Amino acid sequence: MKESHDLEPQQYQRMYWEEDVPLQDLRKKLLRYSWWLGLILFAVFIALSFLLKFPDQFELPFVFKRDQAEHIYRYPYPVYLLEVKIAAGNSVKTGTDLLEITSPEIVVLINNLEEAEQNLLNYGQQKTISLGKQATIISRQKQQNTLRVIELRNQLTKINSQWESSRSLLEYEYNDAVMKADSYKKLFESKDISKFEWIDIESKKIKTKDALQQALKKYEIEKSSLLASIENETLNSRNEEDALLKLKADIKYDSTYYINQLALAKSKISHVFGAYEVKGGSLILKAEKEGTVSYLFEAEKEVPGGVILMKIIEGENSVYASVSCPPALIGKINNDQPVFLKVASFPFYEWGSVKSQLYNRSLTPDEKGNFNLKIRILEAGQLDGLLQAGMNGNAVIILEEKSFMEYFFRNVKRVYHSSMGNN
Repeated sequence: MKESHDLEPQQYQRMYWEEDVPLQDLRKKLLRYSWWLGLILFAVFIALSFLLKFPDQFELPFVFKRDQAEHIYRYPYPVYLLEVKIAAGNSVKTGTDLLEITSPEIVVLINNLEEAEQNLLNYGQQKTISLGKQATIISRQKQQNTLRVIELRNQLTKINSQWESSRSLLEYEYNDAVMKADSYKKLFESKDISKFEWIDIESKKIKTKDALQQALKKYEIEKSSLLASIENETLNSRNEEDALLKLKADIKYDSTYYINQLALAKSKISHVFGAYEVKGGSLILKAEKEGTVSYLFEAEKEVPGGVILMKIIEGENSVYASVSCPPALIGKINNDQPVFLKVASFPFYEWGSVKSQLYNRSLTPDEKGNFNLKIRILEAGQLDGLLQAGMNGNAVIILEEKSFMEYFFRNVKRVYHSSMGNN
């Protein structure tokens, strides 16, 4: 017989109700599992505290500055704006028309420039032609002197040749007369000839000697005359050559003078106004390099002296962050450390931060005792094209990454040294 046969019907119906089943005691089992779970979690925490790294960082205020040259248009005297050909924010190329300006001082400079140009033009059209004709005349005279010297040298050669021929004949006649005179002298002494015959022969000897001397004297006079003429013509030729050189030097000097006067008149304008083009009594300013117009005077037509008329950023409009670091932190900073810039104008929790890198650290402090840091922008993210010089914010400089345990022991070490009375 089964046990259920002794039960009442109501007992039989409630026999398998779960509420009537006794509960098993799980406290010991749960307590044992909780200890193991706690140990596992503690081990995981200890492992993560050694493995997970957190950046060691500090923040310093920064300001954006431009790393390109900025051309500032500012003049020592008032100028008047006649026409504005660009607007702030426009990109310009080399030679682009910018502004048309004028002033009494500009008019004087333009007049000096036009006068210098006219003087150079007159010199080129008239003076150069006149000096050129003088140079031609001197060159012809020099050529004539050269031909005269050649002619005189030919005459000298001719009389030298003639003298050589005459001298041989005269010397022969003289020597023959001397020999005859000696022979006739002996005959006279031996009484073979008369005295008149000897005197006649002696007279012929004297005549031949005199003829030789006269011919030699005449030759020397003619030769000296020709040599003097040659020397004189040569000297004249040299004088004309010197005159020609002087004339050429004068031409070059005068030309250089007028050219320098024109260059000086141009430089007086360009040194003050830069690249320009003259238009009547005004100047049209031109861009010297590619860049962007960052500022333009927007008041009345008259721009007072010393007031900035316009600014142009040369090249691309890029900026860098400048940080003034106190000496207490400079020892922790090295070049190439990562930096994140939080720009005040754009909340970082909406726009994000600017990924950057420290690339220049000053070796000596400034007049305030701080060190200057330069930070290069690597990735601007959502702020690309929005960053301008003058914006500021905080620069988060990442020194190194440390684990939780390293931070913990560093704090323990600091507390220990503080308790020991060490700074």
